[in-house]
Amino acid sequence: MVTLIIFYVWLGDLHVRWLLLGTIFAYGQTGTGKTFTMEGVRTVPELRGIIPNSFAHIFGAIAKSEDDVRYG
Repeated sequence: MVTLIIFYVWLGDLHVRWLLLGTIFAYGQTGTGKTFTMEGVRTVPELRGIIPNSFAHIFGAIAKSEDDVRYG
């Protein structure tokens, strides 16, 4: 079984790390898990979706960056 964290590492991490302007588009029939894949369960780390994992990744990288690095 693929958990959302494994899926994020496989797909989302690549987009955040290299593309930053890329789009992850969830498409499919009603009830197939698009919203769950994108949002997940925020209180369970293994079940956080693409969006909260991406935000954590981006803001975590900013927090770890050097003081002289500017964003914006």
